[in-house]
Amino acid sequence: MVLPIFYDVHPSQVRKQTGCFGEALATHKVRFGAQKIEKWTSALTEAANLSGWDLQNVVDGHESKFIGSIIQQVLQEVNQTPLDVAWYPVGVDSRVKDIELLLQSGCEDEVRMIDIYGVGGIGKTTLAKAIHNQKFRHFASSCFLSNVRSEAEAFNGLVKLQEKLLHQILKTKDVRVSSVAEGINLIRAKLRSKKILIVLDDVDHTSQLESLTRERRWFGLGSLIIITTRDEHLLCDLGANERYEAKLLNDNEAMQIFSCHAFNSPSPPHDYVNLAQDIIKYSGGLPLALVTLGSHLRGRSIEEWRYEFKKLRAIPHSDIQKILKVSFDGLDGDTQCVFLDIACAFHGFPEDEVTKTLNACSFYSESAIATLVQKQLLQREGRCLVMHDLVRDMGREIVRMESPRDPGRRSRLFSPQEVRYILQGHKGSENVEILIVDPRVLKGVNLSTKAFKKMKNLRVLKINELDIGGDFDLLSKELRWLSWQKRPLRSISSNFPAENLVV
Repeated sequence: MVLPIFYDVHPSQVRKQTGCFGEALATHKVRFGAQKIEKWTSALTEAANLSGWDLQNVVDGHESKFIGSIIQQVLQEVNQTPLDVAWYPVGVDSRVKDIELLLQSGCEDEVRMIDIYGVGGIGKTTLAKAIHNQKFRHFASSCFLSNVRSEAEAFNGLVKLQEKLLHQILKTKDVRVSSVAEGINLIRAKLRSKKILIVLDDVDHTSQLESLTRERRWFGLGSLIIITTRDEHLLCDLGANERYEAKLLNDNEAMQIFSCHAFNSPSPPHDYVNLAQDIIKYSGGLPLALVTLGSHLRGRSIEEWRYEFKKLRAIPHSDIQKILKVSFDGLDGDTQCVFLDIACAFHGFPEDEVTKTLNACSFYSESAIATLVQKQLLQREGRCLVMHDLVRDMGREIVRMESPRDPGRRSRLFSPQEVRYILQGHKGSENVEILIVDPRVLKGVNLSTKAFKKMKNLRVLKINELDIGGDFDLLSKELRWLSWQKRPLRSISSNFPAENLVV
């Protein structure tokens, strides 16, 4: 791009090489030769025919204003600087290549869309930034809208996002949007002829897409729209070559990124290797966890690492918890309950058994499970339902925070030590709906049914190998799922409340 500036010379003098400009060239001809000057005059004629600035005509010779107008125009024309991707972009290049292969399968002359989806903290935003940096110079303009979900939740959020999109693409602050409907018309009218790159980061609702990038024909041919989301089915109409599932880091990548943040080196010191491997295993290849924990442990002694890791297994790091919990907060109450039941009791169980049990608890479990899978909070492995360990821990931490100091008032109990304390001290309450007992912590202990008397709303009970005596009529009439393998009793009394059991 050439933007000629005519400083104390008229454009016609440059175009025709006349006046003092022509006199100077005649002098140069003697020094440099006719052939070179002929090239110069041809280039100058071409430059003078371009749109540019003439000091005398633009601002009446006022040089400071002249400079200001040049700066304003250049700022409108040049592309923005690249985005900061990551401090240590481990594993990014290989994943960007995978997305590049998807983009190559489409036609460059059409408007292309690509959806990057996956669980929170897996690095979707990092990938989107890397793709943006690789591609933005090939477009007339580009726009990266960060945190679309949270921005849209603010007052007049969608309107502000529409304005931001128009400002970044048109490189002007003059556009004002008064309503979502007006914003849609402005985007459609002003961007349809432009080849642009748009990134919508962290989209969680169709209203955001409909307000910003509803139809491909809103944009010029060759445009590229990248969307990141936690919801696999938010863009269900996209083809297979327009969808990319963000992948967890492999063990080698995980070690590199964790060590870089913990030690500023791609591998840990020898003394820390075993602990680092334990933490990486705990993180499950989730980049957010590796970066957060590496930074958290940086500069600490081995002994401090041990203390911190022990605490982490009981109470997840708040930064990790906050990111992962965003997906949970977006669920309706019924689906939240199903998620917490699976996190606390049914991780790794067959889907048909979970569905049968939770339907009997008056949940719409098929719909809830489908939503959790779409939101990347749950996966199907064969016939079973599983969660990433950190997602499961996030759910369990939500339950712990129901009553941090009094576990007997929580809705779901699964921690072996806390369960032993509650049963031996008869500390349960009517809040308890799920109780999972580890027989190892109560081995040889004779329990009375009185320990369960206050748990009137108990739906799920696992008491394998336990020796329990007393009046079984004291157990909850709400029981839907019971596991009592290797029970020592020859028979169960007739007043055992089994009328609502389904499993």
